[in-house]
Parts: sequence; C-alpha cells; structure tokens
Amino acid sequence: MMNLFNAGLVAVVLGAAGVSAVTVGDLQGALCSPGVEALGGEQFSTLVAALDAAKDVEVGDIPSDQNLVIVAPTNDAFAAALEELGVTAEALLSDTDTLASILSVHVGFAESDEATSAVDLAKSSLTFMVDGQESPLESTWPVDGEQVAGVSIMGPVNTADVASVISCVGGEQTLFAADSVLLPESLAPTPTPTPTPTPTPTPPTPAGSAPATSMLVSAGALVLGALQFL
Repeated sequence: MMNLFNAGLVAVVLGAAGVSAVTVGDLQGALCSPGVEALGGEQFSTLVAALDAAKDVEVGDIPSDQNLVIVAPTNDAFAAALEELGVTAEALLSDTDTLASILSVHVGFAESDEATSAVDLAKSSLTFMVDGQESPLESTWPVDGEQVAGVSIMGPVNTADVASVISCVGGEQTLFAADSVLLPESLAPTPTPTPTPTPTPTPPTPAGSAPATSMLVSAGALVLGALQFL
C-alpha cells in the first residue's frame, strides 16, 4: 500500500532537486482521510487554528521512509496549557515562533512499528507508553476496534495521556488524541525553589545567671563537701 504521507509530500520533498522545503501546511495536507476527519471535530478546533496560523513555517527535512506520528491535544488541553503559560489563545496564535516550537514536539517520526519512541521535529523524543512502561508503537493501536487502555506519550518536558488512537495507511500514520499539550524544553516551567528553613533562635541567658548544668554541678560539690565533715 502506498504511504499517503509520502505521496502527499513527494512533490515538495523531491521537486526542488531533492531540497526539502516542507511546511506545517504541507504536513497538515498530507494527513490520511481518517486523520483529517478526526481533526475536523469540534474538540480539535484550537489545534487546527494553531496549524493554520503556522502553516507557512518550514519544519526542515522530513524522512520519507518512517512512520508519521502526530500528538493532537484537545481544546481542553490547550486551555490548560494557556493558563499554565499565562497567555491567551490570540497571543499564542500571533506568536509564530512560540507556536512553532510547541507544534514541533507534536510531530515525530518512528523508524518502525516496533520503535518505542519517535524523533520529533525539535530533535527530541516522543516515547510511547502503555501503563507507564515504554512500549512499541504498534502496541498503542486499537485492537479489533477497541482502544488500548493506559496509553500515554512522554515528551521532552511532560507526559500526555491519550484518549484515543487512529492508525491509518497500514500503520504508517498514527494520530494520538491527547489530554495535555506537550511543552518544548524552551517552555519548561521554572521549578519553585525550596525555601531555606529559618533556624530557631536560642534564648539569651539572663545576665548574672549561671546555666542550669553549672548550678547542678556546684550544688553537687557543696553536698559532697558537707558530707566530708560528717
């Protein structure tokens, strides 16, 4: 079966004497029909708006002999990410540099069905997980129409749980519907420093008073001295 992803990009990748000039729009246009239908749902409208806003951004060289992997965050996932980043959807869509850096960790390429991770466009890893364990890409695909439970994708900074998986073109394209937006390393949250505990001050000894230990020693000496005269 011909890989529709490869067929959709062949004019771009090979048309200019082998020089790649693939854009986000090219990738979006090369998706298989089930993937296009999935992204047409209301729950992915923010992702589609992001892809449209960054459609002219070049993504570099695209391997033509590997499996295309797309992590597709839902609208709720984007809403949570926008709140965490402290930006509005309008501000993010107008900031193509930041938008491209986010999208770059949602598109990857796996060498085979048995690969346990893909290399994304940012050259970092997208690791396939089932029940918290690294697993081959093919183990995340639906079995007899039933979704595999416990699927997640670990990105460079955070992990996204997967609600559903679409595999098409004989497994050469896989789309993961995710409940979180994966963040690139450039947007990793700054860890909150642990406050240094303040030492408890020692109460000052009143002037003219001896420490309790010294007073006990002195009292003991007086008792022993008195016993010597008995």
